[in-house]
Amino acid sequence: MGKYVIDMGTNKQILFFKPIYEEMVKRGHKVYLLSRDFPHSNLLKKKLGLPIADIGSYGTNLYEKLYRSVERQQKLIKWFDADEWDGVLTFQNPDSIRVAYGLGIPVFNFTDLPEANKLVRLTVPLSTLIFTCLPEMADDLRKYTDCPIAVTYCLDPVVWMDGFTPAPITELGIDKEYVDILDGRDTKLAVWRGAETESTYVSQDSTASLVSKLKELYPHYAFYKLERYSDRGYVDIQSLLHYASVLICGGGTMAIEAAWWGTHVISTRPIMTHYDRWMHKNVMCYNHVKTVEGGVKAFEISRRFHSKKLWDNPLRKMKFPLKEIVDDIEKH
Repeated sequence: MGKYVIDMGTNKQILFFKPIYEEMVKRGHKVYLLSRDFPHSNLLKKKLGLPIADIGSYGTNLYEKLYRSVERQQKLIKWFDADEWDGVLTFQNPDSIRVAYGLGIPVFNFTDLPEANKLVRLTVPLSTLIFTCLPEMADDLRKYTDCPIAVTYCLDPVVWMDGFTPAPITELGIDKEYVDILDGRDTKLAVWRGAETESTYVSQDSTASLVSKLKELYPHYAFYKLERYSDRGYVDIQSLLHYASVLICGGGTMAIEAAWWGTHVISTRPIMTHYDRWMHKNVMCYNHVKTVEGGVKAFEISRRFHSKKLWDNPLRKMKFPLKEIVDDIEKH
């Protein structure tokens, strides 16, 4: 049996890799879980009870991110070099990918964001095998590598949303039976620095602009600010999204989680990614808007359709090919 490392960063990555870890352990592999010290991820790690070792930490600005990254790579070199490994699994993490490649360890790289071209250039060329969600993503990634690319035909949040049971709303800190509008601001990510944007889009603060306008137009509606990385402790985002009528956000993971429940989504992300396009084309409750006016119009349309139609939601027809993924890893 093999010996592998799974290096995880964000909460999304921890949720994503959990079933892969469990399947690999079930098959008899020795699998070590790594992450970084990060207060919000630490809460989830504790909740899930996974045996995760922290190496390094995050920075808060570009200089500090660079310093922490170099510092972490130095620690990873010593950690990886102390044993023999059959592979490193990671979600496009440049630290572990760079170190694994330099030490001759196979890199199994997962990504759903070929549009983050700077991160792609750092990681994809060093990969042994790449896993991505959609054929269009694979086409973009092939510009940077000739290594094999496996398409899962499954958006990543489906991995943990399938089978998820929402907690009672009384346990979520909400004093009513539902939430009119969730305000999820999650656009200022480092991966978007320098990303190409269309001039017709509002700005990185477009979610705030739209929410401000809606509060002016609909003062009687209940707004709840949803923060993926909150100082209030662990936030059960997946459950909160179940009880919301509308989510206004910068796209990404939170938008897909909301659409899983049939919650109306208004995404203000400054660029349209491949999975934004897929969602916009296939999921009726998902809207990607370019202006505040467009967001207001999408919100007015959502008010006419309050029922959450789950039976024909194409997200719920996606199945994560867990066993096939582990099979592919074992073959390499």
